[in-house]
Amino acid sequence: MNKKRMLSAFLALVVMIGMFAVPVHGKAVKASGVEKITFEKRDGKKYGTDEDGNPLSGWSKDKKYYFYKDGEVATGIVVIKEKFYSFTASGKYNDAKTKKIRGAAKYEKPFAPLRKLIGKPKKAKYYEESCYGKGKDGILTYDGFTVYTFKPDKGAEIFMGVE
Repeated sequence: MNKKRMLSAFLALVVMIGMFAVPVHGKAVKASGVEKITFEKRDGKKYGTDEDGNPLSGWSKDKKYYFYKDGEVATGIVVIKEKFYSFTASGKYNDAKTKKIRGAAKYEKPFAPLRKLIGKPKKAKYYEESCYGKGKDGILTYDGFTVYTFKPDKGAEIFMGVE
């Protein structure tokens, strides 16, 4: 067989295989509508896909997992729609810890109990002029979310919100 024919045959085979290949990274599918979730590890992260290999997005049907739009499973402490959630290292929703964090994350209440639960921020910036009163507005940057606080000239720093 000459080289042109071999190349043509090879390309035809590639096209045929491509027609039957299952998409690995298609459009995200709502996880709540998926009966069977397949988990896979890539680059040290856990991902969820449906039976066709499409990435999952949102809450699983049983509300045990949350998937980002690329299919990555949420782990650790995350913020979804301005509310705290806690997940284990394997990605399972941790209801008890979520309730504890939310109990500490009360508007205009001391920030110290919440900080104890969510840890030290990666970056903290305080602004001298505050819209709230005499004190400083704080923007505390964590991995994946931002906490807003108010630090009065006298008294304890208070929680204002999260996103």
